[in-house]
Amino acid sequence: MTREEIYNRIWAIAQQEVAKHGYRFSAEVTEDMKGFIHHGVFNNMPVSDTYNLAKIAEAERNMREICQELCRRENQRQRPARIVESRTFTETRFQFCPRYPFC
Repeated sequence: MTREEIYNRIWAIAQQEVAKHGYRFSAEVTEDMKGFIHHGVFNNMPVSDTYNLAKIAEAERNMREICQELCRRENQRQRPARIVESRTFTETRFQFCPRYPFC
């Protein structure tokens, strides 16, 4: 699988996971999340892992867990808008790092 394919797949998983919980990313978090995924796939993932289905599945699973936590935290804030905001993304990212391959 190419890095671009992995990136696109993980980005789609992120969007689907938050949508499944009734959320969407703010414009700022959309850019931050894309950068977070891009850095993980293009900078942290060794070339050998791009051919390793178990490592790709691990990255996908980790993204789902991160997105579930984003939604959980936003839900705790009980805001009427179902949008994942920048503050939540930053807090969650630091809580989950290190997490392959993103950080």
